[in-house]
Amino acid sequence: MFTALFPVLHANLKVSLWPPLTLEGTLKIEVFLFLLAVTRTIGMECLQLKEPIIVVLLHPGTVDTDLSKPFSRNVDPGKLFTPSASVEKLLRVIDSLKPEDSAKFFNYEKFELPW
Repeated sequence: MFTALFPVLHANLKVSLWPPLTLEGTLKIEVFLFLLAVTRTIGMECLQLKEPIIVVLLHPGTVDTDLSKPFSRNVDPGKLFTPSASVEKLLRVIDSLKPEDSAKFFNYEKFELPW
């Protein structure tokens, strides 16, 4: 998928996705930028074509997992979510989405985050 979409996405990006994506232990910023670009590009395309598809990127907050262990001591206990609590919050956001929300980036409270 990346190989097929890269030329189209790269033409519309103001950031570079080169060097190629690599995953060495943790999720690299290049992957995050790619996901943002894919979400925004596909979401905008669906809006322009008036397709009944809503495409968004969701930030689950800080979830109490092995991945967040290095950061969890700096997180307010009320903002460190169990996996199930995070999923519940994201499902509420998903249930509230409207077509005009397409191509946006939201957190677990449906606060729109900057690209």
